Amino acid sequence: MDLRERSVSNAVEAYTSATCSSSLLEAEFEAVQGSVGTQDNLSIRANRATREVIASYTMDESSLEMVIRLPASYPLRPVEVRRRSRPLI
Repeated sequence: MDLRERSVSNAVEAYTSATCSSSLLEAEFEAVQGSVGTQDNLSIRANRATREVIASYTMDESSLEMVIRLPASYPLRPVEVRRRSRPLI
């Protein structure tokens, strides 16, 4: 099977999303929930609705967040990692 063909790739992604991704995503979120908490200035939380894991580090009057977003077709597509920083006023 040649996954470079768009139609085949789309079919594999649709099948994986429908049959495998939800259980894999649930397992990942369960693993995160098991380790969620706050340590010193670091907090980690998971949001199943948006498929995001958010790590926040706060120091003095600043906050830095790293957002890891898992795609609906996980694990076929890469995760998206973003950084957010903002002053705490």
